Amino acid sequence: EGAKQVQASVRRALAIRGEEGQYKARGHLQIRRGPYLIAHRLDETNTAEDIRFEGRYIDLFEAELPVLQGVALKPGEDCLLYDLSWTREGSGAAEILISSSQIRDERLEANRLTFFSESPSDMTVSTRIRMANEPVRAVAGGQPAEWSRDAESGTVLVRYPGSPEGVEVTLEW
Repeated sequence: EGAKQVQASVRRALAIRGEEGQYKARGHLQIRRGPYLIAHRLDETNTAEDIRFEGRYIDLFEAELPVLQGVALKPGEDCLLYDLSWTREGSGAAEILISSSQIRDERLEANRLTFFSESPSDMTVSTRIRMANEPVRAVAGGQPAEWSRDAESGTVLVRYPGSPEGVEVTLEW
């Protein structure tokens, strides 16, 4: 339900920002702001070819925050992506890229990243972190947390139960 609301908002924002003629001539509209790529492919287009975005992206419309190698949009489709080629100046050994929760009190120590995650209690939180090393341990709220590493993108996905009071999450490598 939330993803559908976000998709509708993306379409409205793109329509507001788009130049009508340019939008129809290209068959799609895209907005880039920092690491984010937002795009919509028109239903009414002169070509049947998919619009393709080359690169490595995190799909923000999917709960598992999957890493994708290239993205193709068919007519009528939208995307909200995090471009993994975008980096911040001075980023450290581990950096939270995206989370389905509110993140606060992020602390990076020698071989440990700790943060608090706040979200509704009836959801599983997904947090994708750029990390040079594979974790040896992930803990959320004092319990082992599920994690998986995407070696090609150098990111780790951590999943854990949400809590409005906040859950302390720790990754060690």
